[in-house]
Amino acid sequence: YFQGKQIFTPQNTPGLPTGIERITMELVNLDMRELSNFWTAVGSKHLPSVIYKFRMVSISEDLILEELREITAVESNPKVG
Repeated sequence: YFQGKQIFTPQNTPGLPTGIERITMELVNLDMRELSNFWTAVGSKHLPSVIYKFRMVSISEDLILEELREITAVESNPKVG
């Protein structure tokens, strides 16, 4: 399913909750050692298996934690430590 539809947006997925701009699915390719280590850490068997990386962009326009001043200059201090 995710091979044919890797990007979910409010336009192509009407049931997506408000505030979520996009969810992206990416197939993760692991070698056998990495795959075995992953499933050992999870505590499950890995026959057969597929791993996807989920990425989500969530916009909260009304949630401003703090306003910062504009950066007007950048200084370098080579004598740190």
